[in-house]
Amino acid sequence: MAKNLLKNKNMIIPYFTLGDPSLEFTEKLIKGSFEAGADLIEIGIPFSDPVADGPVIQASHQRALAKDPEIGIEKGLEVVRRVKKEHDKPILFMVAANIVYAYGIKNFFKDCSLSGLDSCIIPDLCIEDAEEYLKYSKFFKVGIVFLVSHLTKENRLKKIVKNSSPFVYLISSTGITGERDSFANNLNEIVNNIKAIKDIPVCIGFGVREKKHVDFVHSVGDGAIVGSYFSELIKEQKSESEAISIIQRKIKSFKAIAIS
Repeated sequence: MAKNLLKNKNMIIPYFTLGDPSLEFTEKLIKGSFEAGADLIEIGIPFSDPVADGPVIQASHQRALAKDPEIGIEKGLEVVRRVKKEHDKPILFMVAANIVYAYGIKNFFKDCSLSGLDSCIIPDLCIEDAEEYLKYSKFFKVGIVFLVSHLTKENRLKKIVKNSSPFVYLISSTGITGERDSFANNLNEIVNNIKAIKDIPVCIGFGVREKKHVDFVHSVGDGAIVGSYFSELIKEQKSESEAISIIQRKIKSFKAIAIS
């Protein structure tokens, strides 16, 4: 049922780092975000050297690891199991290939399936090296979301799109996550190219933080991924309850614009 929600348009997809500042907070934040209208949530598994992430999300990983050096996949799946008892909306992990490999590729996808995780993003996994990951992804029915950019060549784009599930992650512009002045000027063309290969949602991230960004993303794609901005808001608040409240207000604001 959860994957069917990805047929929606104008999705809002928050990214939260697991355990920043605590596992209990992350669980409350995910539930509160779903209640505010989030369509899908990415949970970042903390890593000492996160791939493609800018300083804001890197700092959130460092805070989570400082609080709990043992934080990782197992604790993330415990949170997923608890959330899924109340909310049947998609949840996915953003996790480095190194972490999955150390956990065991087969065990990772098996345990994700048993816990109710819908999919994962492995940002440093190249499609050319993904055979074993895809094998167990398909067997255990836990998708892999692959990233593409405006620089992705046509032959690679076809292979990536055909194997990506349940959506394709389109990077708004080259570089790392975080604030941007502008996005690539051919995103609409890339979205059309992706959908010509396969009928699949295209969600856009990297630098999405303002209402005008969300509006633009929804005008060309199916979902807006908001990460660094929410991490900043969480860090700036005086209490966990204030952090959850402001995230909820922002999600509602983004959703209101998306359907206006």
